[in-house]
Amino acid sequence: MWEISNSFQVLSFFRGLFLGSFLGFLYDFWRAVRKAKNFGTFSVFIQDFSYFLIISPIIFSYFLSLTNGEIRAFVFIAIIFGFIIYRGTLSVLIFKLLILFFKLIFLNFTRLNSFLYRMFDSFFAFFDKISDFFISFFKKTRIYWKKVLKKK
Repeated sequence: MWEISNSFQVLSFFRGLFLGSFLGFLYDFWRAVRKAKNFGTFSVFIQDFSYFLIISPIIFSYFLSLTNGEIRAFVFIAIIFGFIIYRGTLSVLIFKLLILFFKLIFLNFTRLNSFLYRMFDSFFAFFDKISDFFISFFKKTRIYWKKVLKKK
């Protein structure tokens, strides 16, 4: 076991606070997407599970780079405190801004989707008319050629 200086411990504690705050922001990002557009229970489960899959390697890499993989209690507590402090202070404002941001994105996406649907609907309607013309043309020519061939 190697010795860690006091200054390194304090610096690691503050880095852990920052990491916890970042993980809190990441969770607010996930929550805002959920809140802006209603998802089902299974989708919420998948989102929470993906959050877990994202933060686990981040925390593991942090411990690996900082303490050679040893889990130090003060660092782990700093991450938890950073998350709690963020959730109690900045999260309220940032969460509302993220919800507004995602609602605007989903609204504009809905508008874009309806515009593209109308554009491609008329585009495909044009090709439906052309295909109907060719189908009727080939049916008429087939009937015509059947009559011509029967006469001989």
